[in-house]
Amino acid sequence: MNAPIVYLSGLSMFLALVTFFYNKGYQGANRFLAAFLFLSALYFLIQFVFIYSNSLVWMAFFSSGFASLYYLIGPLGFFYVRSVLRDSARISGWDYVHFVPFLVWCSPNFLT
Repeated sequence: MNAPIVYLSGLSMFLALVTFFYNKGYQGANRFLAAFLFLSALYFLIQFVFIYSNSLVWMAFFSSGFASLYYLIGPLGFFYVRSVLRDSARISGWDYVHFVPFLVWCSPNFLT
């Protein structure tokens, strides 16, 4: 059993929350970074549950609605890098195109 993955994911989530609430300097950029780290740690925790865990309860819990959050990791990483380079954390109207895969995955009746 690979229990260190669970502890490292939990620690990463905790540090992401600390970064989100107690940030200094690039406040908007740090919020993008905290969300990116939190969702990445959650993704690794979900992968651990599906691959190594035999618990049907945890598999059902994580498969219900957390799979769509994977599509937010890329845009959050992009917005973090862009906000550090530009010194502005503003999201304009055209930037919402980055969230289209997430919205398509979340809408159950999109193709029917």
